[in-house]
Amino acid sequence: RALPVLEEDKRLVNLLQNMDKRYTGEDFGSNKSGDRVTPQMIPNLSETHFPGCMKSLQKTLQTTHSLKYKARLQFGLFLKGIGMSLEDAIKFWRSEFTKRTDVDVDKFEKEYAYGIRYNYGKEGKKKNWQPWDCIRIIMENVGAGENHGCPFRHYEGKILKKELESEQMKQ
Repeated sequence: RALPVLEEDKRLVNLLQNMDKRYTGEDFGSNKSGDRVTPQMIPNLSETHFPGCMKSLQKTLQTTHSLKYKARLQFGLFLKGIGMSLEDAIKFWRSEFTKRTDVDVDKFEKEYAYGIRYNYGKEGKKKNWQPWDCIRIIMENVGAGENHGCPFRHYEGKILKKELESEQMKQ
């Protein structure tokens, strides 16, 4: 009976129409617990606690020692959100990228360090960027050869099934 009256209130109509765009979960934008995550902890944490999208990015980083821009952005902001300091983030990315033969410390500093400092609000706009939420990751456009995004949305069925089975998530 109250529905016709509620539809007249523009505030409620706007709220209801945009409900699917709102994130109502916990804010992981800042590490409230004060726990520090170090580069040495990432491989173990990725196996036990990372969501599928981040586990996939970590696996790709470990095998290729490289991530494309959007993947670095998605994963870097996630690492920031779980409590990795700027200094540790630079060490983490430097240690992975310099394992490639075509990236030395100077090249890393010139091409990649700025982006990491930017994510932490120390360069450019000086904005404290937040980790991407699931909606942002799901809605991201992922092109050929890119590996960021959500496995449940962007992986082919066969690949997703293989990944889930490797994690003992069989039906």
